Amino acid sequence: MLISFMSILCAKTFAHDFALKNSDGVTIYYSFNFDRNEVKVTFRTYYGDRLKNCYSGSVVIPDSVTYERRTYPVTSISNYAFEECSNLTSITIPNSVTSIGDNTFNGCSGLTSVTVGDSVESIGDYAFDGCSSMTSVNIPNSVISIGKFAFISCDGLTDVNIPNSVTSIGSDAFEWCSGLTSLTIGSSVESIELQTFQGCVSLRSLTIGSSVASICKYAFTYCEKLEDVYCYAENVPSTDADAFKDSHIERVTLHVPESSVEAYKTTSPWRNFKEIIAIPNYMLTYMLDGEVYKTYKYEENREIPVEPEPTKEGYIFSGWSEIPETMPDHDVEVTGTFTVIKYNLTYIVDGEEYKTVEIEYGAEITPEAGPEKEGYTFTGWNEIPETMPAHDVTVTGSFEKIILGKCATPTISFKDGKFKFESEDEGVEFKWSFNIVNNSGKGSEAGTPTKFIVSVYATKDNYEDSETATMEMDMRSPIGDVNGDGKVDAADIAKLVEIILGM
Repeated sequence: MLISFMSILCAKTFAHDFALKNSDGVTIYYSFNFDRNEVKVTFRTYYGDRLKNCYSGSVVIPDSVTYERRTYPVTSISNYAFEECSNLTSITIPNSVTSIGDNTFNGCSGLTSVTVGDSVESIGDYAFDGCSSMTSVNIPNSVISIGKFAFISCDGLTDVNIPNSVTSIGSDAFEWCSGLTSLTIGSSVESIELQTFQGCVSLRSLTIGSSVASICKYAFTYCEKLEDVYCYAENVPSTDADAFKDSHIERVTLHVPESSVEAYKTTSPWRNFKEIIAIPNYMLTYMLDGEVYKTYKYEENREIPVEPEPTKEGYIFSGWSEIPETMPDHDVEVTGTFTVIKYNLTYIVDGEEYKTVEIEYGAEITPEAGPEKEGYTFTGWNEIPETMPAHDVTVTGSFEKIILGKCATPTISFKDGKFKFESEDEGVEFKWSFNIVNNSGKGSEAGTPTKFIVSVYATKDNYEDSETATMEMDMRSPIGDVNGDGKVDAADIAKLVEIILGM
């Protein structure tokens, strides 16, 4: 047992798998994920034996690292990675990182600058606990959850905007952020948990998003400098009686949607505010093609939701003119613009692409001039639309052969054991065939050949084919003795076929 215990004590306890210097020469420690296709930033040794304060100054985390000739994306920062690095002053987290672990920057009392990448989705428990020198933090629109005690005792924070992407905030997340003066909670948060903002003693302006349905005990306790609370929830949130304990709400003005003023006035603890007044409504108008597309009424300072892109046949929506993030204290008009799409008009000739042109949707189409082809007349393109539709178009060109006349009917003769075809036209080609007629009678002559028929016609480019000429040979007459053996039989037929095929 003693040997085993000593083995454990002497075992190497590095948490990192490798260490590399970034572009600034700062050494950063990394460990692989489970399947070794990604890496995360970590500390130098396991908790309990790790080297503390292993990071200092300004640290820029790269979005990928190359180790042993393979490149890995950096996708997360592990639990405790920078814990108690009191000499760390600045951290830049790249867009490749999607999660910040628990206690990641806990106790980094010298940290003043934090840049969080636009892909981070979760901020872990105690992630920035005690980062007392941090004066601001950008929480990007990618963040969905903020863990418990995530920013507790961040005394230097003065202004926090929790974006609409965030759906959950853990208890005590911003507790005792004593320098915080302005706080906005986005429209996706449904519950404000126990003591989430307790002890924010300098908080003067508080904005609560429209989706908040419940506020737990001590959520805003000791926010003793509160002056204005803007709550955009049309349905009065279910709120614990001590949610605003010792925040002197009897001296605070509550601003709520116009349609909900009476409901707040009759519901505890909201009815205890000094006064409850309606948030002014202003008109937001969307214009398209010179006409009103949509209109909305929003309360002042209410976050303006993203308007879905309109569609229009043959056009791409290019975007809206500048839209404020929150509704100002006046009406707003924004204008949308479209960009016309170009489609391909492809001309096909003889089964191959002849030409392709890009034409804007709705533009008048001027057909291409017809191509030339020797011996043919171009007859036109099939079904070209007058204007370009909202899709690619393929058209086919056709030709008609130029006819200069008709070939003369050829003549057929059989001399010296050969067939001869002749025409009074020059340059013709003869197309021929033959047929054998057998005896249809009965008896010994049944099935024997009686006639051999040769057919031929003349053909020539740009001329109609001639009429067909025929020649019949009576196999029972002397002329039928083709091979000259003194008799007419199957051998003569074979000889005729030989003559024909050899022509």
